[in-house]
Amino acid sequence: MDTQGLLPPPAKRRRRHSPSFKKTVVAETYKPGNSVAGVAQRFNVNDNLVHKWRRQFGTEGNGDFVRVPAVVKPESVSGSETVRVELTSSAGELVLHWPMDKPQALSHWLKALA
Repeated sequence: MDTQGLLPPPAKRRRRHSPSFKKTVVAETYKPGNSVAGVAQRFNVNDNLVHKWRRQFGTEGNGDFVRVPAVVKPESVSGSETVRVELTSSAGELVLHWPMDKPQALSHWLKALA
C-alpha cells in the first residue's frame, strides 16, 4: 500500500534561543528608530515572541515613556469648579486645571498617560 501523500509532513522542530540572544534582540527593540516588528524580522523570529521576551526580562513598557505621579486637588479658578492636576517628572512640572463637570474625560486623559 502506498501511503505517499496520505500522511502529514513531519513537524518542524522548535528552535531554542539562548538567554544572551534574547537579551540582544530585546535591547535592539529599545534603540531609537527600531520597532519590535522590524527587529523580529531582522533576527528571523516572530514579533509575538519578542514581546514575550520583553515581558520576561521586565522591560515591557519602559521605552520612551516616563511614569509620573499625579496629584489631584479640587479648587476654584475664575469662578468655575476645576480639578488641579500636578504632574511632576525629571523634565519639570505640569499643572492642569480640568473642569469638574467633565470627570470622565479627565479619567480617560490620565489613563492615556499611564
